[in-house]
Amino acid sequence: MSADLQGDPGSLASLVSTLRRHERALAGATDDLTRAQQQAADGWVGRVAVRHRHGLDDLAARAGASRAELTRLASALEEYADALSEAKGELRRVEEQAAAVGLELRDGAVVRRPGVLGEADASHVAEQDATIERLQRALARSRVLLERRRSVLVDHAESLQRSLR
Repeated sequence: MSADLQGDPGSLASLVSTLRRHERALAGATDDLTRAQQQAADGWVGRVAVRHRHGLDDLAARAGASRAELTRLASALEEYADALSEAKGELRRVEEQAAAVGLELRDGAVVRRPGVLGEADASHVAEQDATIERLQRALARSRVLLERRRSVLVDHAESLQRSLR
């Protein structure tokens, strides 16, 4: 095999779990902040109190936005892990089907094995050509799906990064 998909779906699932744990911790901290702010608001008046409340309101809003982005990022990462797992399975199937008709997967493409493998048979060559075309389409579908998932993942990661500024 000379086509490799980088990444480990199991490691990505572990990262999803970590992101969800941090989202829950941020939710708890935000709830604590809101509760403490409400308790302090009862007897505290004046410009400093108002400025303090506005600052805490802003902090709570930003924390809420970050929580939402963490949730979206975790979901996108989970979808990417699923797509990666499916693509790895598809890659194995393509390799097996290619090998069954004397083809191989090299540099991400289905090709004929090098060298002379026997007498040229027009029907066998036609079968190989059809198989190459079919397997190339399967690889292209997997590649497009992974690229789309990766693009969504990058968008969510960038949104989270912006929400933390």
